[in-house]
Parts: sequence; structure tokens; C-alpha cells
Amino acid sequence: MAFSRDQLVQIFRQIDKDGSGSLSAEEIQRALSNGTWNPFNIMTVQAMIGMFSASGKQTSSDLFSPSASLELNFEEFTRLWAFIENWQRYFKSVDRDNSGCIDLGELRTAIS
Repeated sequence: MAFSRDQLVQIFRQIDKDGSGSLSAEEIQRALSNGTWNPFNIMTVQAMIGMFSASGKQTSSDLFSPSASLELNFEEFTRLWAFIENWQRYFKSVDRDNSGCIDLGELRTAIS
């Protein structure tokens, strides 16, 4: 589902708990769900931030440091949002039986 810019502004503001105008790894981690209600690994969140943040263009050792202070502004957040939406669409297209999991047969079909 594509969201309008106004809707994304509202989502961004809801995630931005401290009102700083940027999203920390911890704020993004709390907002994401991986389908099991377990939080995303903070290093995964930091890697996603590093992909889309102008300030996140650091060395890989900095990127995965537990103390890394990576953040996303609104424009960077919209690029991350689009990336996640695209992956969700792709996952759903591969998950032919709508089980929420990709089985071996679906995986074979996807990579062939």
C-alpha cells in the first residue's frame, strides 16, 4: 500500500518519540515488527539506517558498533519506507500459499 507524503509525515512523527526531527535506531527498532512481535536486532536497524542516512556513510565497524549514533531525517525515512514496502511486495509475490513463510519450493521458484 502506497502512503501519501502527509501520511508518512504522521507516521514519522509517531515514531519520533523524542520530537528531535530525526529517528534514532532505538525509535525505529520499537516501530518495526518482524511478524513474530520480537524486536528487530539493533544491528539490523543500524545497517538499514546506514543504507539511507547521509550521516550513516561510516565504516562497517562503526556501523555495527552498539554505540553508533545513526539517525534518519524525514527524507531518508521515506527512502527506507519505500525499500521496506518493495521487499514486502516481493516477499508476498514469492509466498504463493500466503503462509507468511517462504518454503523450499517457493524459494526454488523465486530463484529459477
